[in-house]
Amino acid sequence: MATRPDWNTPAHLSGLPCTNWKRRTGMEMRDTLAACIKRWLDLPAHQRRDCTLYVGESGKGRMLDGGAITREIEQIGLPPDMAAARGGQPSPADLARIAAVGRDEPPKGSGNATDAAVHCRGYKPG
Repeated sequence: MATRPDWNTPAHLSGLPCTNWKRRTGMEMRDTLAACIKRWLDLPAHQRRDCTLYVGESGKGRMLDGGAITREIEQIGLPPDMAAARGGQPSPADLARIAAVGRDEPPKGSGNATDAAVHCRGYKPG
């Protein structure tokens, strides 16, 4: 594993889904590195790809996209509070599974046209 970062480093997570569509709030988060990684991991896998994490002081830090955030987590592990809640740091294989970035499409059952066709009256497969 790479050297452990200071989890209290300032970080900025942008590209989050809106929490209020009228005011467009909730699209970014400014907090510590640990809090931003926890928030990113709480997102559904298909929404992680849209996020960018800026680590360090504004204009002087590193910029990580969704795939780079995954690789970073695989190298450094989970923040201490998350690791303690799980009973310790997960194995590298578990870290890869936890931090996976999903495909660009939402999960089935979320209004896909193929799901709607199945429920239409008179639809017969085959």
